[in-house]
Amino acid sequence: MSRTTGGGELRTVDDLDTVVEADGHVTAPAPMLLPYMDAEFDDVREFYERSPNGSLEFSAASVASPLYLYERMKEREGKEGFSFGRPSDAGDLLEVMEEHGIDRAIANNLGFSPRRNPRHAAGLVNAYNNWVREEFDDYPNIYANMLGTPLDPEFTAAEIERMGDHDSTVGVQLLGTLLRPLPGDPQYDPVWEAASAHDLPVAIHTGTGPRSFPKQFWSAETYAEDHVSAHPMLHMSILTSFVFKGVFERFPDLTIVMQEAGIGYLPYLKQRMDAAYAELGYEVPGVTRPPSEYLDEHVYFCTQPLGHTHGTPEHLAWLVEMAGIDNLLWSADVPHPDFDTPEELFNRVKPYFSAAELNKLMGKNAERVFGI
Repeated sequence: MSRTTGGGELRTVDDLDTVVEADGHVTAPAPMLLPYMDAEFDDVREFYERSPNGSLEFSAASVASPLYLYERMKEREGKEGFSFGRPSDAGDLLEVMEEHGIDRAIANNLGFSPRRNPRHAAGLVNAYNNWVREEFDDYPNIYANMLGTPLDPEFTAAEIERMGDHDSTVGVQLLGTLLRPLPGDPQYDPVWEAASAHDLPVAIHTGTGPRSFPKQFWSAETYAEDHVSAHPMLHMSILTSFVFKGVFERFPDLTIVMQEAGIGYLPYLKQRMDAAYAELGYEVPGVTRPPSEYLDEHVYFCTQPLGHTHGTPEHLAWLVEMAGIDNLLWSADVPHPDFDTPEELFNRVKPYFSAAELNKLMGKNAERVFGI
């Protein structure tokens, strides 16, 4: 790759047509959501109102997320933004957007720990979606991925029917860490069918803490160990399941957005999946073409975290090219203190891509995928 295009007339982020954050967060913890829970979940509401440790007792997390380390990182990096770990709403997200020149954002929940109890998960998802319907009406440039829960696919499909046509809903968020079994299992087909019917992309957001796949994650003793491997390894497992179990053949209109693992693993995964198909295709008769073609057609990838790539911008540009710029969505991942500002991606790859390509990467792709 050579510096032949140089971004054309684009000199700074301000020259872009639009900047869209594809993985912003609001923080709505369980106690804050209880007033929004429908009456059918009164038993769940009572549990959280009366239990002294309600937010922890059915938590699926098993490794602490050291919030003070996040604050220390934020101080060291000199990045502002609302504090990680406290309740925050669309107004807090808007402040960060205005500070960093972000025009629009797709918001995901970061507030309550994933549940291992399906009914509690359903109750909190119901409350969050009701909260979103009220909260986001006042913020026309912030859109929401409604929540679902992998623990109850039938309930999630029903929530998509209930929320799918609301003006603020542009996608469905599932916590990939709780996809047990992996998403190729037919039990999730009602979710993929409902999302496809409503033309909503499904955002798979992985995380640290909950113990899912593979079992080796159970041996991590620190957050640092968990954070290194949890996101990219889960993404690879999830995407392999989507393709090799024939989900995209069964649901040809399904769109998936993978969040918070970056893109470093993607070229390797594509090559490895294609090699497995070439060598072992007889094991997956439902797959009719190279797996990388399914990924290119159905899956989009958020760019955060870029990592410490400021010293090797050419390598980052190669990675963007190999991953496929038409399938990439710039993301900041606010309020995590390792969030990426628009400049961190734009300035590093600008010399290597045309203005049209940079506009796709920084916002136009997200507009198209989320229909905003």
